[in-house]
Amino acid sequence: MRFKAPFTLYKRATQSTKVWCVSYYDDQGRRVRKSTGETSKPQAMKAAIRMVTRQDKDTPTLREYTQTFYVWGECSWIKRQHAKGKGFNRQWAQSLRSMLDNHVLPRFGSMKLDALNRPMIEKWLVDLPLSNQTKNHCLYMMRNIFREAAAEGIIKANPLEHAEPMGKNGCKRDVFTMEELQLLFPGTRDGLISVWKTLKYAALFLAMASTGIREGEARAVRWRHVLPSGWLQVELAVKEDGTVGPPKNGETRVVRLPPLAQQALSWWHDVTPFKGLESLVFFGSASDRPLNRRTFQDILAKALDGEHRDDQSKPPRVVTEGRFLTTHSFRHTFNTVMRRLLPADHLRALMGHKDRRMSDHYDHPDVEAQIKYLEPSQAQIERTFSW
Repeated sequence: MRFKAPFTLYKRATQSTKVWCVSYYDDQGRRVRKSTGETSKPQAMKAAIRMVTRQDKDTPTLREYTQTFYVWGECSWIKRQHAKGKGFNRQWAQSLRSMLDNHVLPRFGSMKLDALNRPMIEKWLVDLPLSNQTKNHCLYMMRNIFREAAAEGIIKANPLEHAEPMGKNGCKRDVFTMEELQLLFPGTRDGLISVWKTLKYAALFLAMASTGIREGEARAVRWRHVLPSGWLQVELAVKEDGTVGPPKNGETRVVRLPPLAQQALSWWHDVTPFKGLESLVFFGSASDRPLNRRTFQDILAKALDGEHRDDQSKPPRVVTEGRFLTTHSFRHTFNTVMRRLLPADHLRALMGHKDRRMSDHYDHPDVEAQIKYLEPSQAQIERTFSW
């Protein structure tokens, strides 16, 4: 006599594929029908067993349920994404886990999963002092967690399934004053080290501040991109998911490095362990591994408040209270200062801002042609960042 399973599996067609669903009776005798979220019957069988066996257990808290969620090498959800052929890299996992630990768990970690609802979460999300882009990343991160919990039968439904993302008008970033830039980037080797602690970070942030390149572009710079005569080629960028590809608008461009930035890069090149042309200038754990995004804001925060200065009684190096200063603020600052000094078309070329009138010039730009085109602005850029 065959054992009769306490549930029934059946297929249900969706718009894109067919998934296995489960039907069973809960501990109160009510019929429950749910999707397992699986297209493979063996995997659906495992999911169904989890659903049925969990129904008489207490619902876990969010902290209990997410002990290994987004933890590289331990998260079953990530392993399943890889098995499905979906790209999901370590840096993106670490970034999502950081959001979970730093923002979500302090507020909701002690609450049971079935006690959380959409209005509660959306109200909290709206009030977070973060950019809308970061809030949307939090929403994506939480939606995956609730979707998984619903598939396992721990909660009846994903409360964020139909939650709308935040709009694109996030927090307005502030800019640095020229006086603040001079405090952050003293004109000597020892002065830069006193602020940034290493030549690596001094050269990194000085390059961003004095050229306006994006954070993702700075993470992808290789030594072959540091061109003779003080020019920097921007042809790659590290994306949100950690992959490397063309810059935001798909075009290669060049930017002018002022003398102090050139000198800082030279000092860093003298001591870096990776000098090969294909080595990353600002590497992470290896010569071909980009810096983690979290590192940028951590290093910047320490530089702004002078955390490691000997005299802790002194005020912060840069006043941040009531201001929204991030690494992207350097790009905003560069654009704000230079738009009063440079021709509009030169500034667009430096910033990588695509314009219909200029698109013919930059569809497939030639590096030498760009340098020649921007040479008239070279002196003005260098004067601005010379102190």
